[in-house]
Amino acid sequence: MPRPLVFVLVDGLSRRGALAMPGLAALVARGEAFRWSVEVAEPTWSRPNYATLVSGLSPARHGITRNEQRQPLDGETLFDTLRQHGLRTAVAGYHWWNELVGPRVDGAWYYVADDTPDVVVLDQAERLFADIHPHFLLVHLMSVDYAGHREGGYSLAYQEAAQRLDGHLFPFVSAWQERYPHGAVIIGADHGMAERGHGGMSADERVVYYFAVMKPMPGRWPGSQEGVRAFLEALILDC
Repeated sequence: MPRPLVFVLVDGLSRRGALAMPGLAALVARGEAFRWSVEVAEPTWSRPNYATLVSGLSPARHGITRNEQRQPLDGETLFDTLRQHGLRTAVAGYHWWNELVGPRVDGAWYYVADDTPDVVVLDQAERLFADIHPHFLLVHLMSVDYAGHREGGYSLAYQEAAQRLDGHLFPFVSAWQERYPHGAVIIGADHGMAERGHGGMSADERVVYYFAVMKPMPGRWPGSQEGVRAFLEALILDC
């Protein structure tokens, strides 16, 4: 029986930002979540990193190396693999996901404005899992990245954006767990954020935290962004 999984992708969430989220920290302290580090692909730009997450390939291999490349992702993705197994998938996220994988997804809601409130996206995600009961739901949130671009990754505004998201995440995660007691929640980032944004090679941009909320915990964790696709696939299919 497949394990339902929601992947909450927090755009631009650095380790500094993740540590400012007390709800996630409490889950880890109680042993209800596990935190580990993931090194993201080069370059540390969103669209290439999105493509790496669902293809398992580096930007040099999947060919999307710039945010300006508005094209479908070539080759097999996590969405394709799950469809081949007869499983349903859904996305509540930024409109770039429609450009990358749109026809491969069974249900979707996309937004265009970078400052779309996280609570709006999470509400639409709840509608998707209530309506189509996906086995894999990708929820992509932009408010933290938006704050980092406007004020910088070391700013109070950036930390406050992470803290606001933290307050919205707990009821969403709880609702998913109530609906799917044997399911899993993975929370991660496409890239981090330095003082003046991202796109470079600093540790604040290149290394991010991931969180797993599930029981039992798996014994192995991906250390690179290229390994996330296989990790998610195994959690869903090999339970």
